[in-house]
Amino acid sequence: MSLALALTFASVSSANAASGSVDLTDVAPLKSDAVTPFSENVGGGTWDYGTRLVNFGTQKEVYSNYYHATKNHGSTAQIGTKSNSSCVRPKSTSYASARGGLFDSTRAFWNTSCKP
Repeated sequence: MSLALALTFASVSSANAASGSVDLTDVAPLKSDAVTPFSENVGGGTWDYGTRLVNFGTQKEVYSNYYHATKNHGSTAQIGTKSNSSCVRPKSTSYASARGGLFDSTRAFWNTSCKP
């Protein structure tokens, strides 16, 4: 599997956007101890997201971490039917991660519209 697979971005290029997401379904680390990390400056903050293999390579974990200095903000990690979200105040990092099957659909989200 090539890491050159296309990613689908929604609203991640604008500094004024209030939310965004990425589909990481077909982006997978090549081995158990590898992480496929990405980082974007979006919505006036910094969004780190990616996938990694866990439980000796039997599951995939997706994570979404978002930092914003001046707005309430949040992140969500979704894999298959499982999701985990976090919403925090300015100057804190929102951390979210979820685990599921190796071939489950996988998405990461960020926003600046949640209320902690």
